[in-house]
Amino acid sequence: MSKHLSCCGFDCAECPVYQATINNDEPLKLQVAERYNLDAQKLACTGCRAERGNTFLNGCAMRCCVEKNVLSTCAACKNYPCSTVDKALPEGSIGRVRLNSMQVKQPS
Repeated sequence: MSKHLSCCGFDCAECPVYQATINNDEPLKLQVAERYNLDAQKLACTGCRAERGNTFLNGCAMRCCVEKNVLSTCAACKNYPCSTVDKALPEGSIGRVRLNSMQVKQPS
């Protein structure tokens, strides 16, 4: 598993929150915060595979669920896609497309 592949299927290089954090890009943080109705001061992401202590990620419902269920990504979950994924990653989004391609089919 790439250390840059997040629980939700994003590659960190594609994630605006991650990019705003590592590049210290305040205008991008404000843009992302407004788009997703988040607190710009709490937007700090060093990647899902980073050590704990990341304020934004500790509140990420997808990351919390993946860690709680000891999964690699949401795609590995027997309940994928769930309401949490549906809310955060609409069909056609980069993360959703990637997760769909990684999904492990559960036996019927």
